[in-house]
This record gives sequence, C-alpha cells and structure tokens, in this order.
Amino acid sequence: MSTDPPGSPTNHGRSRHWITDVEVTPENSDPNCRFSAQIFMDEELVCDLPEIENTRPLQWSGLLLCDVSPVSTLALRLCKSTRGKPRYFNFPPFKISEADEETGEAMLGLPKSVWVITIKFLTPVIANQLFPDALDRFNAIESAYDSLQPDTTLKYLFKHALQYASLVAKAFPESTAKVSFLIYMKAWELLDQQAQLDETLQATLRGLIRIRDIIDIISQAPDSMLVTAMSHSKEAIHGTLTLLEDVSTHIFNQLTTNDLACVPSEEAEASGIYNIEASIARLEDLQKAFHSSWSPIAFPADTAHTANNTPSDRSELGNNAEAISNEVAKTDWYEIVNLLRPVNPSGYDLDQACLDGTREVLLNKILTWTQNRENAQTFMWISSQVGMGKTAVATSLCQRLDQARALAGSFFCRRDDPNSNNPLSLINSLICDIAMSCPSYARQVAIAIRANPKLCSTHLSLRYEYLVKRPLQRLARISMPITLVAVVDGLDECGDNIVRGKTLQKLFEMSRLVPWLKVIVT
Repeated sequence: MSTDPPGSPTNHGRSRHWITDVEVTPENSDPNCRFSAQIFMDEELVCDLPEIENTRPLQWSGLLLCDVSPVSTLALRLCKSTRGKPRYFNFPPFKISEADEETGEAMLGLPKSVWVITIKFLTPVIANQLFPDALDRFNAIESAYDSLQPDTTLKYLFKHALQYASLVAKAFPESTAKVSFLIYMKAWELLDQQAQLDETLQATLRGLIRIRDIIDIISQAPDSMLVTAMSHSKEAIHGTLTLLEDVSTHIFNQLTTNDLACVPSEEAEASGIYNIEASIARLEDLQKAFHSSWSPIAFPADTAHTANNTPSDRSELGNNAEAISNEVAKTDWYEIVNLLRPVNPSGYDLDQACLDGTREVLLNKILTWTQNRENAQTFMWISSQVGMGKTAVATSLCQRLDQARALAGSFFCRRDDPNSNNPLSLINSLICDIAMSCPSYARQVAIAIRANPKLCSTHLSLRYEYLVKRPLQRLARISMPITLVAVVDGLDECGDNIVRGKTLQKLFEMSRLVPWLKVIVT
C-alpha cells in the first residue's frame, strides 16, 4: 500500500502502512497483572506499547507509521507482568505486505500461549469503506473567522490538507489518497476540540496556507482533464500527501495520547522538538515542484512549434471537419500572409518573459482556465497598474501555450511602434496566426479573400466581419483536441480610445464564436 498515485515515479517498492489498533485476547481479569508490548520492524524496535491494567481492555490505539519494503517483517513481544515480575512472549514475525487487505487485520498466535494478538491496519480497502462518511463530515465543516479568537480561525487552515487529499482521491480513486484523508481527519477531529493552540501548532497550520494555491488550480480543472493534468505532477502530489501525513501524525501526538507512538530517532530524541521549519521548507519545495510540472494540456511528442515557418499539422476531429492536405493548407496560409502582410517580427519575445520560477501560481491558474471547456467564460481581461509585469505574464503564458501547441496567436502592442499600435495590424496578425494553427480556418479565410481580394485593404470592421467572424462561425462545430488561445498584450497602447473600445468588443466577440477558441487581453 502506498500513497503514490498509480504509476508514480516515486514508488520504488517502499510503501507506507498505518497501524491503528493492537488487541490482545482474552481479556485480563487478574488485578495483579499488567500487560505491555513492543513492536519490531525488520528487527528494529519501532513502538513501545504502554502498560495496561486489568481495569482497561487489552487494546492499544493510535497511529503508527510503517515505512516498509515488500519483504519487511513485523514482530511483537508481549510482556505479562505479575506483581512486578515480567514474562515475555515473542510472537513470530510476519510480512506486513501479507496483512489481509479486506479486513485490515493480521493475527498472531503462539502454540503454547492462550493470547492472540490482532493488529489492525488502515488498508486502502478499509479506507474506501470509511471515506464517504469522513468526506461528509469534512463537507460539513464551516469556516470560521472571529478576530477575538485567532486560534479558532487558524485551525480551519487545516481544511486545506483535507481538501487536497479529497481532490487527489477524486482524480485517482485507486490510489491511497483516501488513506491519507482519514489520517488527516484524525488530526482534524482533535484540532476541532481545541480552544487554544501552542506556538508550534500555530506555525504548522500557517504553513498549510501554501497548499491553497494548489487547490485553487486543481479545482479549476474540469473532470475531463483532471487526471491528465495531475499526472504531470505525480511526484509533487505524492510528496505532499506524505508530508501532510507526517504533519497530521505530529498534531495527533501533540493533542492526544498515542499508544502507538513511534519510538523517536536518536536525533529527534536528542532535540525533543518537532522540526516545523524543515516541514515548511519541504512543503515550499513541493509547492514549487507542483507548479513547475503542472500542465492541463497533453503535450505532443514533438513540442517544437513551427509558428514562424509553416502551418501546424494539428488535426481536427468530427463529422464536419474538412480533410485538408498539408500542401493545400500551406498554400492557403502563404496566400493569406502575402496579402495581409502581418507585422514582422510579431508574437512574443522570450526576453520579456517572467524570471524562472516566478508567477507560477498565476500562470498555472490561467493555463488551467484556458483548457476548461466546462467554464462558460471564454474571455479574460488581465489588468493592473503600469509596471506590475503584465507583459511578462503574457509572454510566459504565450511560451507555455506555444509549447503545447495551444497558442492560436499573439500580438504585443507598443505605443511607440507604428507597426504595433495599429488595430489593423493586430487583426491581420491574429488572422495569420490562427490560420497557421487551424488549417480549416485558413481554408475559409482563403476562400473569402479569393472571392473578394479588396477585404485585405478594408477598414477594421469590414475586415473583421469577413476574415474573422464569418470564417469562425462556419467552424463552430468542428472538434479540436485542445482549446486554442489568442493573447493580446497592452491593448491600452493600441489606437485611440474609440478604436480601442471597438477592438476590445471585437476580441470579446471573437472569443464567443467557437467553443475551441479563448481570448486573453491585458
């Protein structure tokens, strides 16, 4: 059992198993007798089970993590102490991987001993049974904010961990994210009972804010793309689930008596302090790894986009799609370029992109939005004060879309450049770019130009009507494998106020003409 999503590159044979209970039968009825036990993993002591008097059932409960290999063994030594005189019973070891997945139980016995040990594991099968009820309890949690009770507000940050695991479980039902979710719930149920939290717990909970951006991005992805998108980030997802399990175990140990508490390592025992700084730093690294690997688009084998040379060979599916040979598509495109003469050079300049590793959250949110066809919004306006980096964001976005062959076209307006501040140049460039990305559109535009060559020298509205609007309307029912995106940066530097308003209206209308095209304007 592992917290890895299926096929995770991090799953190399080791897995995480959770023991939740150790029971001894029959019960102890001797008031002078006490029982304790020790658990050994691969002959190493991992847990000291405290003494139990006859007034309590012979059962130890809590959380014990076992990070093991397929051949790892578990053994238990039972100690019966009568009037201070101990007697030990060494139960034979068994392979942890051989525990019953259906019941989550492993039973140990000795030929000459009356006692039977039952060790209970939280297996994926058991987690699958418990998950729906736990999810209902999670959904019933209501966020709270009260400035007079900051601890109350703070503990609700733990919801991010629960929501994260629930999203992973939704995308990968066969993974053990449900096990992780149940571990987190044990910590939450204790947190929810606390009126005050110590500084370590407060710092731990504040660190979980880093998951919120990841949740926002995953939540934007429709079900149809969720598995594909998350598959790109398997390693970061697995690492985050694992780290949150460790954080939950720490919270559990802090807030209750964990009979199954793991024997601390020599380093941890020497310091006696939970290293929250290391956990937060690790979470930051995982957050960066997620953002750098996240992609809602299935990248083609050859990601080299030929936008500046020849038309793309992207295929369109569907009954109404036209079968256009590459040679015909190239002829259409070259004809359009020769007549419309788009700005050269045009498109995005990599030198203007964001610095590596920056603006990752924003870029991933936008990228996910572009591929979400279940979202009725097809037009995005990005605005901010001058100098806040809109051009850098637009450039980096174009780069990522281009790598995935999802960039329909781009135009970067410049007030001081006559070729880049003209709405006609903007429209011409977008027509040529989209024609390169979609041969079916190139065919429609070529037909329109051959029927009326004067369209290439008309004013904005007429050119838009016959070379953008009507050709796209004829392609509304073709099926595209991915959503194409047109990006226009710096529209406020293009023409005067009246012309800008008309251009903006046309760009908005363009985004509504076909379901496979979205428009982003800054």
